[in-house]
Amino acid sequence: MAATARAGDHSDLVEQKKDTEEEVVELMKKLELGQVPDDEIRRLIKVQLDRRIRLGYQRTYERQTADVLNFAHSLRGMRNIATEVDTLDAKMYEVPTPFLKLMYGSKFKESCCYFKDDSTTLDEAEIAMLDLYCERSQIKDGQRVLDLGCGQGALTVHIAQKYKNCHVTAITNSRSQKVFIEEQCK
Repeated sequence: MAATARAGDHSDLVEQKKDTEEEVVELMKKLELGQVPDDEIRRLIKVQLDRRIRLGYQRTYERQTADVLNFAHSLRGMRNIATEVDTLDAKMYEVPTPFLKLMYGSKFKESCCYFKDDSTTLDEAEIAMLDLYCERSQIKDGQRVLDLGCGQGALTVHIAQKYKNCHVTAITNSRSQKVFIEEQCK
C-alpha cells in the first residue's frame, strides 16, 4: 500500500510540474504582449532574484556547476524573446550622451550602485559598486579582463584606472557608447 501511495505521489508531482510549465508558457506569452501589469512583473522579478540568490550559493563546487549548467540549458528554450532587436538597440543603446549626463553620476554607471549609508552621494555609490564588482570578480593587477556588454564603460575605465597593468577589452554593440568610452580613455 505504501508503494501505491508513492507512485500516486509521483504522478501528482509530474502533473503539478506539467501545470507549472504550462503556466510559465502562458505567462511568457502575456509578457511578450505587454499584458502583465508592472506590479506583477516587479513581484515576479523579486521571486526570481530570490531564487537565483539561493541557487547562487551552493555548498559544493559540483552542485554549483550543476545549477549553472541547468540554468544555461533552460535558456535554450527562450529563443524568440527579443524580436525587435533593432528597435531595442536604437532606444536603449543610442541614447544621446548629453541626456545621460543628466541621469547618471560622473562614472556613467548604468546599473545599480552601492549606497553605504544615507550620506553617500551618487558618485560615491557608483565607485563603491565598481570596487565591489572588482572585489567579487577577484580582479588582480596584470590580468586580462573582458567587459562584455560594457554600456558606457564605467567598469572598463574603473579597472583600467585602478589596475594600471590590466589589459581591459570592452565590447558594446553601440556606436555612441564606443565613442564615449574612447573619449574617456584619452
